[in-house]
Amino acid sequence: MAKDPRTVLREKGIKVTPRRLAVAELFRPLRGSMTPEMVWKRLRPKLGTLGLPTVYRILEDLVQVGILTRIELSDRALRYAACRAEPGVHHHHFVCVRCGAVSEVEGCAFERQVRGVERRTGFRVTGHRLHVEGLCSSCRARRRK
Repeated sequence: MAKDPRTVLREKGIKVTPRRLAVAELFRPLRGSMTPEMVWKRLRPKLGTLGLPTVYRILEDLVQVGILTRIELSDRALRYAACRAEPGVHHHHFVCVRCGAVSEVEGCAFERQVRGVERRTGFRVTGHRLHVEGLCSSCRARRRK
């Protein structure tokens, strides 16, 4: 995460709560991703009466403000990971399909195609998200052994 979660939440007008902070801080040291159930199981002992629906809402709040990114791989399991890009900087994500590691990819080669889509369809594109799936260097190295 590029900025302190408290700062980002305040800047976006989202109330800073102990539960939101606990979820954001859980992701800070992680390179990989977690499912909502994994988050719930890890935080329930610390936070007591934390319900799974609350975890889902918090995760989505953190996605909306740019602290986390939502990932859906081919197994269709929903995962979340820390978004380490500066807030407001357009970027995409590379996701390792084996270990779930997530890396930011700055810039966007897709912008030219977006303009072409607008011309052909008459739609006005207001945003897009892209994540590229593959194997990270660690998983590729393990595969060779």
